[in-house]
Amino acid sequence: MESRPQSLAEVAQRVLLSKDGQDCFGGQFKDFLHEFNKMSSQDQKNALARCPPSLNEWRKDIGKVYDVYLAAAAIELARASHMEAPGWSMPRRLDHPWFALPGKFIRNILIMESPPAFRERNLFVSENALSVA
Repeated sequence: MESRPQSLAEVAQRVLLSKDGQDCFGGQFKDFLHEFNKMSSQDQKNALARCPPSLNEWRKDIGKVYDVYLAAAAIELARASHMEAPGWSMPRRLDHPWFALPGKFIRNILIMESPPAFRERNLFVSENALSVA
């Protein structure tokens, strides 16, 4: 059995190496969250510190969204762990809004629910985007 990613950089690397990158992003990200929640404070800091390789060049349609998603996640996870956000995460932002779920009616819910770092970067996700069961 393959081990879970230990950093956001490793999430991106695994997506780049996969044949089904778009389909594996969510799974790899959730696997990372499971690991992150079990880490010591220092290991959490290390898990967020290294800049993930860019996914924008890999897939023009969704790669930049994933890049910004990882940045927003890094900021929110750092805030929740009372750490400073990694410097690489700050400049990443989408030029146009992106919604995790389709449909006009759900957009208002996503706008209200999105954690601040996601909303500030034009990413609109559910409030449990950083939660795992």
